[in-house]
Amino acid sequence: MRRISYVTGSRADFGISRPIMDKLQNSKRVDFRVLVCGMHLSQTYGRTVEEIEAEGFCIGARIPMLIDGDSANTTAQSMARGIEGFANYFAKKPPDILVVLGDRFEMYSAAIAALPFAIPVAHIHGGELTLGAFDDSLRHSMTKLSHLHFAATETYARRIRQLGEEDWRITVSGAPSLDNLKILKLLSRGELERQLGLPLCNQLLLVTVHPATLEPGQARKQIRTILDGVSTFKNQVIFTLPNADPENQVIFEEIGSYVNLKTNAYICENLGTQAYFTLMGLAGAMVGNSSSGLIEAPSLALPVVNIGRRQDGRLRAANIIDVDCISSEIVIGIEKALSAEFQSSIKNTPNPHGNGNAAVKIVDKLLTVPIDDRLLGKAFVDHLEE
Repeated sequence: MRRISYVTGSRADFGISRPIMDKLQNSKRVDFRVLVCGMHLSQTYGRTVEEIEAEGFCIGARIPMLIDGDSANTTAQSMARGIEGFANYFAKKPPDILVVLGDRFEMYSAAIAALPFAIPVAHIHGGELTLGAFDDSLRHSMTKLSHLHFAATETYARRIRQLGEEDWRITVSGAPSLDNLKILKLLSRGELERQLGLPLCNQLLLVTVHPATLEPGQARKQIRTILDGVSTFKNQVIFTLPNADPENQVIFEEIGSYVNLKTNAYICENLGTQAYFTLMGLAGAMVGNSSSGLIEAPSLALPVVNIGRRQDGRLRAANIIDVDCISSEIVIGIEKALSAEFQSSIKNTPNPHGNGNAAVKIVDKLLTVPIDDRLLGKAFVDHLEE
């Protein structure tokens, strides 16, 4: 039986990974373990490890890593603590394959800890760009630490090849989060209203803002600018909370102050995949700098006002309206997103990130790839200019 461990550090990546995790959990060919770390174990972020347990997944380890604070120093310390925690686990129970996703520092800690143990790493969502965040460097670094690559698009697969990876290691799988749109039954408006405890208005704005980590010291100015733009509109505004990056507390504080002053604004913590996708489907527009606006929103025909540089480099569908972090531009972007003309124009927009069949491709490769010297002994393929 093949031992496969899957790292999850937040409710966001858990939701993205869920279709893959379900298939691995249900396979009789796999001894599957979930390695839980990061925001899942923090009371500040809702201690969502309890939800993973409630879903019936076998938790192989809890790896505490987040140090209190939101500075560059505490982030670096959290990474170091994570590396130590994963190393201690791998020394006792090394998996045959370790699966990581994306570009978060929690995932990076697991991938680099696996290196001395010669544990093959499978990386999902490599080859992408987010030029406004240090996550970009972590993602490309994880590509070089990994032995199997599952790219969301051929463009991203080509970039993985540019990093010297061999073709046979790369699978163009599509984005696994899109599988959820096929699998999950979205809630009705009434069901979601009861779950959230508030009535939902038409053309509501769904706002998610994360720190742009390559613009240190700018978080307060940026979130205030975004809130200034949003405040122009009388639409209902629902905020989700930022991830555990440097300066996230500044965004927490500013959103909290804004909501306390506004009767049309609300914070929704820990929505979960089903409720979040339902809310996306009901929203008039998404505003902020979240990757979900670029990856999942096109499949829901949701207009997205993408603010600033955080997502620079990602592929865009026709639903994206890019604006600088300037209040007047944000207002113009939201006006366009809420217009009947724009909303009608994106109803059938194709999603460049796939069609919801990623999990079967990923799991098939994880179960069938030979775990041998060829897998572990990576070559570097030079792509010489002609």
